[in-house]
Amino acid sequence: MSTALARYAGGFKSGDPQQMFQGWNALVAEINALQAAAGTSDLAPAGNPSTVAPPQTAQFTVVGIDGKFVVFVTNPQSVVPVSVSILRARIQAGSNSTHTPILHHLQSATTLNFDQSSNLKDYGISSQLVWTDQDPNITRFFRLQSSYDGETWNDWQFFSSPEQCGPVGVWSGLLRTAALTQVNAAYTPTTQPLTASTGAGVNQATINVASFQVQYPSSISPATLGLVNYNSGAITPLLDSTVYYVYCLDARYAGGAQTYFATTANPQVTGNEATVFLGTITTPAYGGGGTGGGGGGNGPCFSGNTRVITRDGIKKISDVIGGHDEVLTQRGWRQVRRLIEHDYDGPMRDMGNEEQVTPPHRFWAQRDWVQALHIFLTIISRLVGSVFNLEIDGDGSDEEQCYTLANGWIAHNLRK
Repeated sequence: MSTALARYAGGFKSGDPQQMFQGWNALVAEINALQAAAGTSDLAPAGNPSTVAPPQTAQFTVVGIDGKFVVFVTNPQSVVPVSVSILRARIQAGSNSTHTPILHHLQSATTLNFDQSSNLKDYGISSQLVWTDQDPNITRFFRLQSSYDGETWNDWQFFSSPEQCGPVGVWSGLLRTAALTQVNAAYTPTTQPLTASTGAGVNQATINVASFQVQYPSSISPATLGLVNYNSGAITPLLDSTVYYVYCLDARYAGGAQTYFATTANPQVTGNEATVFLGTITTPAYGGGGTGGGGGGNGPCFSGNTRVITRDGIKKISDVIGGHDEVLTQRGWRQVRRLIEHDYDGPMRDMGNEEQVTPPHRFWAQRDWVQALHIFLTIISRLVGSVFNLEIDGDGSDEEQCYTLANGWIAHNLRK
């Protein structure tokens, strides 16, 4: 018994009406205090007996994964109590003193304004504790309010981060199919953005990256049908007269300002996920003129006369029709989503029969995907013109992102 109640024990024992009245009032006050701390009080505010007081704020967490948001709500009575007395009050009272479910109102937006201009989403009013929202490759802010009766609500609370001391946006991530493609392929610009120049001293060369675009699958950036813009940049100091592979890592395929990397080891390009490969370039000798990039900057491709096996027979790759023709993959026939055509100025490798391929293009050989430069040894110093590749329908796996040439080789359709 608390000290406040103990002093009225004598009054109950002797039957003193005044002492008993005061004791009952003290007992009610203690019960009300416990219920308020436990979030189980059903007392109406003074002066407005018809209004039900709102519950304490609920806790909630937002997670972004595979192109969707998942929201988890924890009701206030489910939070670990701070004392045994509060725990006992909750056990006796249930979810709340009237056993009324707590209603939650959830909203999200792309800015903290939470209006129509910030793409406001209202998920409605419900007692559910888990929400999911499929909305790929976007960052959203979330807020939540709660009520017992759907009329009297507590204040909006925002999903926040203690590290940032305030509301934090959550990125939903890429769709599962896009995530698989991200693992299996490195993307390339639609034009060659690389140039190199000698520096003021020995081994102080610079690789300059002009602004460029990358054509991704439309599921990655629906608003622009997959076409994403990248800012210009530079890498320095670098060795003179050295071949470099240039790339950036863009996990969100968001474009814009990026950190560009130059490496002399090709495996570093294929050893990372979400790689955008800009191509290869040789820095000039000290005091020499500038150089330009080539190869991967225009994507892995074939000359237009390269023959491909289709379900309708053998066709030149430049004649393949997207959305109609089917090609032979390692998992059987798959439809061509679209024919890809690039302007190209760079070296090629001769496959015979006047068919040519860009040096980094991958082929299935010795139970692995091997670059053309290790298979076809005859070098054609320069091709200026159009080169072609195929985008294949499928699940994003290597076994479906490939097609068979008339010469018997199986070619990957993207740079791994």
